[in-house]
Amino acid sequence: MFEYPLYKEHFMKSPGNTRKMSDASDDTSEATAPDVLSKALPPTPIRKRDARLSAPSQLYIPSPDQTAETYSPVGMHSRLGMQRIVGIDCEMVGVGPGGFQSVLARVTIVDYHGTLLLDTFVQVQDKITDYRTHVSGISPSDLQSAGAVSFQRCRQYVQSIIKHKILVGHGLQNDLRVLSIQHPWYNIRDTSMYQPYMRVDACGRLRPCRLKQLASIHLGVSIQEHGRPHDSLDDAAAAMALYRNVQVEWDYAMECNRQAYLCSSPNRMSPLAQTI
Repeated sequence: MFEYPLYKEHFMKSPGNTRKMSDASDDTSEATAPDVLSKALPPTPIRKRDARLSAPSQLYIPSPDQTAETYSPVGMHSRLGMQRIVGIDCEMVGVGPGGFQSVLARVTIVDYHGTLLLDTFVQVQDKITDYRTHVSGISPSDLQSAGAVSFQRCRQYVQSIIKHKILVGHGLQNDLRVLSIQHPWYNIRDTSMYQPYMRVDACGRLRPCRLKQLASIHLGVSIQEHGRPHDSLDDAAAAMALYRNVQVEWDYAMECNRQAYLCSSPNRMSPLAQTI
């Protein structure tokens, strides 16, 4: 079982705001209804991905009648629980000298089964000095298209979708930072920080593996192919498939860590704090 401080250190701190938006710390904006989202922001057309990312018959899928609250107080393995799990991946471009500062350019969110929920390009107010097209797949025409939305609007969309949900991804610390969004550490499933998915370096320290390597080893799927830019839908779906593969063990470990954290201080044992 992985150690709780690993998640506390990375995700209980407020993410930095690279865009310096005036209301970036406001995480309590009104949520937009999912049906409104689907009408206001149609998904961006992208290429078809490997079917194994969205049809995980060989992976762990709870049976329809498995509605008992197996390890979590909210029954994460029930159909209702699946609706409370989403995956995310962001693509970024560079601003500032040398293009080393990352800002959000595209965000993709999928549901538990890898089905697309949100996929949009994001307008960048700062001068872009590196589109990183060979990795991000972002071109100037993408960010200037009519389908690109403002950063604030995109942030509201994302908040409304992930609120009170388990968030799955790879390198989520970077995604949350460019979104200027905080998320409870116990609702985060970052495949780059899950110890069974990490490698041990020559000094015996745990290091993250690339998502491409994890997908190849554990899913038998090829993503991020050489010479082709990353596809955020592929990446989000792959991270979700990796989570499904170890969902029972991972959710159980996180729930134990959450309960231990709550019990460590009486002030944390409020009725609201005891629910996910």
